[in-house]
Parts: sequence; C-alpha cells; structure tokens
Amino acid sequence: MIRSLAIEPTNKCSLHCPECYARTSPRPQGFMDWNLFTKIVDEAQKIGVTRLGLNYAGEPTLHPQFSKMVDYVSGKGFRVGFATNGTVITKEIIKSIVEGDVYSINFSVHSKPLYETIYNNIQSLKTKRKLKKPLIGVSLNYHGQSVEELNAERKYWLNVADGFRLIPTIVNMNWKHTPPNYRLVNNGPKYCLQPMTYLAALWDGKATICCRDIGQENAFGDLTKYTLTETWNSNSHLTMLKHITSNTFPKGSLCSRCKLWNHFATPA
Repeated sequence: MIRSLAIEPTNKCSLHCPECYARTSPRPQGFMDWNLFTKIVDEAQKIGVTRLGLNYAGEPTLHPQFSKMVDYVSGKGFRVGFATNGTVITKEIIKSIVEGDVYSINFSVHSKPLYETIYNNIQSLKTKRKLKKPLIGVSLNYHGQSVEELNAERKYWLNVADGFRLIPTIVNMNWKHTPPNYRLVNNGPKYCLQPMTYLAALWDGKATICCRDIGQENAFGDLTKYTLTETWNSNSHLTMLKHITSNTFPKGSLCSRCKLWNHFATPA
C-alpha cells in the first residue's frame, strides 16, 4: 500500500537549469486543480499515507494556491516536505510554512546569479520558524567542481541551513557525475523497491510509481475519476509491479533503461 505520496502542484518552473532533466520533458504544463488536490490529500489521510511531498517536477511554489495547500495538509498526520529552488517563495508562503506542519524543506541551489535571493529567503524562513521546524536543507548538483569550490559552497550555505549535501548528476537514467567523496554501492535487492510503497500524483491527475518519470512514460490511471486505492489496485499498476519484481520490462521502457535502482551514490 502507499506509504509515501508525492503531489505535483505544477510541472512549471521559474528556472532553466541545464542539469535538470525536467526541463526537457515533453509533458504539457499546468497547475493542479484545487478540488483534485483536496481529494487526493483526503484519500491519502484515509488510507494511512505517512510521508507527503508537495513537489514532483517543476517549482511547487509557483502554484497560486501553494500556501493554501500547505495549510490544508497541516495537522493531518503526514510528515510533510518539499523541494524548491527558493527563488519565488513569498512572505505568504513562509507564513504558511512556519504556522503549518512542514517537517522539512530542501533548497536546490543551482543558479549562482540567484544565490543572494535564495540565501535571503532561507534566512527569512529561518528567523521565523519555531523550534527549528521545518528542517532546512540545501542541495547542490555536482558536475565536476573543485574541492575548493565545493568547500566554499558548503561554508556559504551552512550559515543559514541545517544541512548541505551534494547531489550526483543523473543523465538518461544513469549516474553521470559523482562527487569525489562518493562511491556507487550495490543496493542489494533484486528489483527496485521504491514502487512497492510510492506513488506520485501528477498535476493533471495521472499517477506514476517512479520518482524520475518526468516524461510521464510510466503514467497510468486518472485520479480525477478514481481513488488512490482504486488506482493502486488497477491492472495497469499491478502489471507494472509484476514487470519490476521479475525484471522483465518492455524493450525501451523507462525501467529497462534505468541504472539507478541497483546502485546508489553514497558518501564514501
């Protein structure tokens, strides 16, 4: 059953980072309808979802009702988090975050010309939060920077954030760049475990069980018509799970091309 649910407020973004795989997605862009959002959240609470992410592809804070979304999911028993590029966070959004029930926020910082804006937004959030909640993390894609550059980045961001981490760059469902202090380790299991308990609800009501399905290749169902449980138990989903557990994927499919599930990049 679903334990971790990602809801995509929008797949639009305010930036065009060259290392972001979402920017080349062929999917139509749009914003999740408010009624669809509340339907999914209510169903998630009913079936016992524990982790709720308010992002998938795109910049979630672009949604005109994002602060209202934060208010709505608060107090429902979820461990709420989301990732953002930190460039368009408003005072209204910060107010909803600190008064709501957000456990963690990850700021993906990949545009140096906007560092000051992002830094100031994090600082504003940090000064207003209560009891160090939400946790504030900063992540940076590694693409060959020197050790000196990385140390300077870490020092800069840890002035305002609770944590800093490097993210290996991923291209075409494979690891392209891993930081010098990282290594690839075998995951152990014989198949990808994430889809066993994970679902992403896309802005238009489609669903996917892959956190990297930015092109909607594995999308199935229609959450505007069916419940989370009906979607999870659908023939389309059960067939995909059978392919995953047996490693018998259709030729050329997203899962057949993936080199991420059985090797993780982890600090050495």
